[in-house]
Amino acid sequence: MTRAQPELVVRFMRAMVGTFRYVHDDFEGTMRIMAKLFPGFPPAVLRASLTNILQVIPRDPAIPESGLKSNMEFLIREGAIKTPLPYGEVYTEEFLRKAR
Repeated sequence: MTRAQPELVVRFMRAMVGTFRYVHDDFEGTMRIMAKLFPGFPPAVLRASLTNILQVIPRDPAIPESGLKSNMEFLIREGAIKTPLPYGEVYTEEFLRKAR
């Protein structure tokens, strides 16, 4: 899909970049959105959830080579793949650069 519909990939990446930045930059705004999406949850639970989520959501979705290497090692240990794939064959910042 990335080569067939590059404009769709860039639009998706732009939305993802904007969302990642928003949740990091506007905690209370994100809390208001979460309260609308999850009306049955107490605010304290949503606040704790968002605090935890922010620890694993990067501000920038770029994948460093070391991060991909860690993922490849995990996939090999779990038997999902037999050998690691080269960084350049798996990942490109081509669309991310256009989305920023």
